[in-house]
Amino acid sequence: MENCVNVINALKNSNKLRHWDKPPEDYGPNNPEDSDYNRNGLTDVGDFSKIDFSRQCSLTSETETNEERQEKSEDEAPADCIQESFHRSTADTNELEEPYRPDSLEIARKAYEQYRNNILLETLSLEKKYKQIIYRKAQEKQEAYIQFLNQIHARHEEEMEKELIMQQEQLRQEEHQLRQQEDEALMAVQKCKNEYTNQVSIHSSQLLEAVESARRQEAEQANIVQSLVAQLQTANVEFVAKLDIMYQLIKDLDVSETINMPVVAQLNQTRAQVEGVINGSHQRQPTRMQIDETHKVLQQGLTIVVSIIQKLEAKKLERSNLEAERIRQEDEKTKAKAAELEMEQQQQALRQQEMIENQQKLEERCEVVPESSTKDRLMELKQKVNHLLEANDKLSKDQQWDVRRKATIANQINKENHSINRDKLQKLLNEFRERKAEPDVLASFKNSVMNNIVKQVAILDALGASAYSWLLVELATFHPDMWDLFQYYLFKICSTLMPGSQIYEESLKFAEKPDVYYNQIGKYCTMYGFVLARLSKKQGSPIKAAAIGWEVLANILSQEPVSGVTGELLLKFIVSGGYMLQETYGKQFVKLMEFTTKCYLPQIRENTEEGGKTV
Repeated sequence: MENCVNVINALKNSNKLRHWDKPPEDYGPNNPEDSDYNRNGLTDVGDFSKIDFSRQCSLTSETETNEERQEKSEDEAPADCIQESFHRSTADTNELEEPYRPDSLEIARKAYEQYRNNILLETLSLEKKYKQIIYRKAQEKQEAYIQFLNQIHARHEEEMEKELIMQQEQLRQEEHQLRQQEDEALMAVQKCKNEYTNQVSIHSSQLLEAVESARRQEAEQANIVQSLVAQLQTANVEFVAKLDIMYQLIKDLDVSETINMPVVAQLNQTRAQVEGVINGSHQRQPTRMQIDETHKVLQQGLTIVVSIIQKLEAKKLERSNLEAERIRQEDEKTKAKAAELEMEQQQQALRQQEMIENQQKLEERCEVVPESSTKDRLMELKQKVNHLLEANDKLSKDQQWDVRRKATIANQINKENHSINRDKLQKLLNEFRERKAEPDVLASFKNSVMNNIVKQVAILDALGASAYSWLLVELATFHPDMWDLFQYYLFKICSTLMPGSQIYEESLKFAEKPDVYYNQIGKYCTMYGFVLARLSKKQGSPIKAAAIGWEVLANILSQEPVSGVTGELLLKFIVSGGYMLQETYGKQFVKLMEFTTKCYLPQIRENTEEGGKTV
């Protein structure tokens, strides 16, 4: 045994044989084919030329002592003794003058050691046969085990197949039972449906009879309530007419301070209460008790109004007598002033003569478009909106009065609080919807609203014109015929904004009151610019607002400046609609403004008379 250990130690300590007991590895960069690991060192057995005969290397039976192992571990020397002996022998060879030559005894001893190693290797090779025998027996046992497993698997498959057949049979039986139960359930459901249908038909017929009875009763009550509301409305019309007469007398006599304000407040409250009941009857019918109470309050208010009217008429008669005396005294003063007035008329005639001469000079300098073209354009607009203008004549007096009263909503636009304006717009749109069934009333209402809007613009500033321009654009969006109606009223009052109009000819019509005319055209020009600017921002609007604005501006700049008028038109329109034109036309508008600043404004200054307005 000791010899075997020595042989194994010798093999491990050899550079060529130390890998004999390790498995082979794949060739690669770290494991070349000709390395000591892959080379079979046993091929050198019996070849003495391959044996290291250095004194430091020995293949004898000497074993390594414990002291040598400790020294080896402490010094951390390499485990390869043959490699160390090789280096040492090389060093000794370099030091000796002659190479080392072994004697015959040493050679025989090493040969005997080699012989023993060969015998040990043959003994070790017998282990391969034992391994083969063990492997063969293991294979036989494995095959027997696999056969046994196959038999078990086959028996298991048979049992599973039998169990599957039994389960399928059981499932078929259960399915048959379920189908029978389902058929029974369907029959029961159908029976319940038939019973329920019969009950529903019976209850439905009873319910329909009850509904028809309730409808008849409700219709009778509604007819009674409608008749009462009609009577209340008739009495209210009389009350409102008397109330208007009272207010007119108060306004004519200027006695608002002497009127008892609580009484006036009570009358206004009565009027609001009655109108609330009448207007609310369209949405929700009032009760008979409410109508009776309202009718009673209305009769009391009517009695109070009649008594006030009688007192005011007596006071009016007294004042008329005093006024007649005052007129008689003023007649004498009027005769004295007649001479002075005649002198002023002569001076005015001279001024008119000078204006006519100036007009003739201007007609010689520039081409004048015939006045008929402007009139034709106005007549075309009138024909478009003629059904709106003439609708008021087709209504009764009560309807006319109601339309005028409801149209005053357009006079209540606030130039600062836009939420109020939205409420007013909603009220106007509601009025339009309620009057769809009455075309003549609707047309008259549109005409009254537009007339009020145009009149309000004449007395408001630029902020108020902006608010009314918003209202007009919103109304024209829902009712396009309002746009044509607005253009008709605008061009009728301020014809200088009409395309192709002659500013000089139009200004001559208002030569007697130039300041009033300048103020009027300035306000309407401002509103027209705001309206066009808002229309240009309306998506889907069929009106080409920017093109209309450009046409107005081009018409102004294509004519000779007129003192006071041209500057007012140009300034107001650029202020309200210039930003719209700049956004639409860009560089063209910039060039037009350069021409206006450099060329046209100097002409305005030259043609502006003393006291006129300049830009």
